[in-house]
Amino acid sequence: MKVSVADGVRRVGRIVFRADDERLTPYAGLAVVGALVRTLGLVGLIDGELARERRAAAVKVRKRGVSGGELLVALAESQLVGGACFDDLEDLRADHAGARLRGAPRVPAAATARQLALRFRRCHLQGVERAVARVGGRLDRAIHRDPGEEATIDLDATQLEVHRRKAAGRRGPGPGAAGDRHRLVRGGGARL
Repeated sequence: MKVSVADGVRRVGRIVFRADDERLTPYAGLAVVGALVRTLGLVGLIDGELARERRAAAVKVRKRGVSGGELLVALAESQLVGGACFDDLEDLRADHAGARLRGAPRVPAAATARQLALRFRRCHLQGVERAVARVGGRLDRAIHRDPGEEATIDLDATQLEVHRRKAAGRRGPGPGAAGDRHRLVRGGGARL
């Protein structure tokens, strides 16, 4: 690389770019999500709905560790930054610099997240849906939006092709697809 200076052109040695400063986060975009989650009280609403549920055993009994609401927000944040399975939570968990920016600063270990996810029942998920609907209402009021307005649902249409003898000719994600064992959501109501 050459750099122009007052005396002419001077050759500069190799320039190396590194992101080794522990104060940096690769997930700075989650600061916006975190602010929204905190402002609207999403974690508290989810935890409140889970605590009111009496048709199934509680998702969490002890107060230590992450709550059910924190788990779900951490999973959502992981998906927002490209996570596809529980093990991808470890990337967020290792990001100490970005923790205070996120909606779920405490991220459970992948194994803990899997164990907690197995405790959720249909009635718990219905409570989560109620909490999310209430947050949507809060957001509508905060930005003065009519809840009857048109909304757009934008989904990723990416398909996965599996090329192996046993799954020949099958397309799309499903049992037997790469990474299926610990995927966050599985079709057919099999499990989270």
